[in-house]
Amino acid sequence: MGFPVEKGGDKEPENALRVPPLKIMVVDDDPFVRDVVVTALGAVPGVLVTACAGGAEALSVLDSAAPDMLLLDLAMPGMDGRALWSLVQARDHAPRLFFLTGRDDPATRAEVMSLGAQGLIAKPFDPRTFAAAVLAGSEKAKTRDAKLEMLARDFAAHLPAAGAAVTRAWRGTATAWNASAAEDLLTEVHRIAGVAPMFGFAAVGQAADRVEAILRPLVKNGGWRSDAERAVAEDAVKALTAAAEKGR
Repeated sequence: MGFPVEKGGDKEPENALRVPPLKIMVVDDDPFVRDVVVTALGAVPGVLVTACAGGAEALSVLDSAAPDMLLLDLAMPGMDGRALWSLVQARDHAPRLFFLTGRDDPATRAEVMSLGAQGLIAKPFDPRTFAAAVLAGSEKAKTRDAKLEMLARDFAAHLPAAGAAVTRAWRGTATAWNASAAEDLLTEVHRIAGVAPMFGFAAVGQAADRVEAILRPLVKNGGWRSDAERAVAEDAVKALTAAAEKGR
């Protein structure tokens, strides 16, 4: 369920000019990304944030949330950002649009601009400058460092479990290629690669990037073609698991 979060600066005086809040909706399947966005943008006075875990959920609260701006994860399970935007765009008064993606290349940037987006925000991003990038100087971004540090500690506590999930998914396809297990593994690795560097876990992010780079063509081609390819993937998965257990 989408949840509005309003955070801001000091209380306004009673005779202050009432300015309607800037309503922003973020849609991303990764809970850590949603938490970072809510924390960074919710700390800006006059900004109201609604966070949703997927396209269907976003559509269910779109009318009540009435966002002025959408931040959509480009690639999500089920209804991805492109499909969601096509439905939102058909409505009257479509909001401003930014896409969030782990793929920051000229082709992806050209694609999102052709869809009518104001910009692309590459993951991982710096939580402390995220609000300024989204609001483009229209608001003074004031992030709450204490909350961001708490999120970083939460992610650190989550890392061993994430590493264990990677190991379980790998075991499901290590002996004989299993497309479903490989997709689960790729999803988990992609999430780690997108979030770990945000909280300073550079080594974890790099290890996850390497696993993702090895796995993605294997998934596309239906598995490894030799024992050597399987061994390379296994070594990369082991390195990621070790990095997750070690943390920073």
